[in-house]
Amino acid sequence: CVQPLPSLIHLIDSLRKDQDLHMTSIRNEHAYYCTVSQVLGHWSAPVVDWKEGKADKIYFVADSHSVAPGYQKLSIEAAPGDSSKDCNNNNNNNNSNYTNKRTFHLVPKLVTGLKCWHMRPGCTFFPRKNFENAMESIEDGSMVIFNFGEIDCREGILTAVAQNKYQDLDQGIDASVSIYVEMLEEQTLSKNLITFVHPIVPVLDPTRPTVKRFNQRLRKKIKSSKYLKYLDFFDELLSKDGQNFNEAYALDGTHMSPKYLPKMEESINRALAE
Repeated sequence: CVQPLPSLIHLIDSLRKDQDLHMTSIRNEHAYYCTVSQVLGHWSAPVVDWKEGKADKIYFVADSHSVAPGYQKLSIEAAPGDSSKDCNNNNNNNNSNYTNKRTFHLVPKLVTGLKCWHMRPGCTFFPRKNFENAMESIEDGSMVIFNFGEIDCREGILTAVAQNKYQDLDQGIDASVSIYVEMLEEQTLSKNLITFVHPIVPVLDPTRPTVKRFNQRLRKKIKSSKYLKYLDFFDELLSKDGQNFNEAYALDGTHMSPKYLPKMEESINRALAE
């Protein structure tokens, strides 16, 4: 499905010039197009399709941050073997179900506009339904990475605090984190998943302070969970002083480029080895 993309982008680029599409009703679609076209510029090999199989996939469930990792490869040193159905309960350091290093393809499951807040019980907003549909398409026993919360930090929590729905920012963050973790644990148990939680990306300057606080509290919550694994590489996405975004992973001012994936790969391997 990805093979035609370079040719299509070459054709479309010549048609969209000077059109100001970001000012039209298709601005969101245009934004996704721009992200995809820039991500393809970071691919180090010809775009080729690959034969799908349950054993060689890691699903990446996220909002627009699922685009950059999509169809990239990871080398997993402690990859779950064919008997991975019990890997969820590997906190006793029993790695008998693990085999040697294997190559996995990252399969994106895009859920546009989803906040952690939308995962609360009783929510009927359409991104929640999209999330449910995405999860239904994932096989039981799969390895899954979740990356949500960036939209909460950008437009949800701060607005709620300003409206006095929470006493302060930390209380608002804790509410979203609790909803998020409860949903991920529910999905993990119901589908017997091996679940990783990706830190919120710190690309945007205005939201970075909120993102940092959210990740701190999310990390603490995940570390206390018996069923979820936190991908603990957020500090490496920041500058050396911890104040700015690490520009080595810059893409379009909003998303990270696939260049950050070795950090995620290392973190997955560490999480599986624990």
